[in-house]
Amino acid sequence: MTPSKLYLERLEKVKKTIALENDRPTTCYMGIATPAAHMGVTMAEFANNPDVNLDVSLGYINEINKITPVDCLNRALGGGKSNVGLAMLWLSKTQMPGRELPENSLWQVVEKKVMEDEDYDLVIEKGYDAFMEKMLPKVIDLKEI
Repeated sequence: MTPSKLYLERLEKVKKTIALENDRPTTCYMGIATPAAHMGVTMAEFANNPDVNLDVSLGYINEINKITPVDCLNRALGGGKSNVGLAMLWLSKTQMPGRELPENSLWQVVEKKVMEDEDYDLVIEKGYDAFMEKMLPKVIDLKEI
């Protein structure tokens, strides 16, 4: 697969930035939650509906790109249910807007220990997949994945 011209231009821009040879500031979009409020969508819709999440995120990024070029994207989520991505990323239970929280609240991580000391041995002896198989049911209903 051949990368697009735009991709190659942006890649070169990022490489020049790393080498301190850029001709203007490099913008890298990293926001996960900001599109919902800006685009007039409830956080509950945005966080719990993958299609809304993707459409709103792309619309928001394109709007920013009209003001100043967006040279790169650094997003952990997009086009998915936020609670799934957050649970897999942080291995923590997450309270969600429109469920445990009001419609326009930001998700909240439940700060509770879920990993035990012996889980380090599990990773060493059986690998990360075995560890995830043990941990995920502690932080998310597997039917949601």
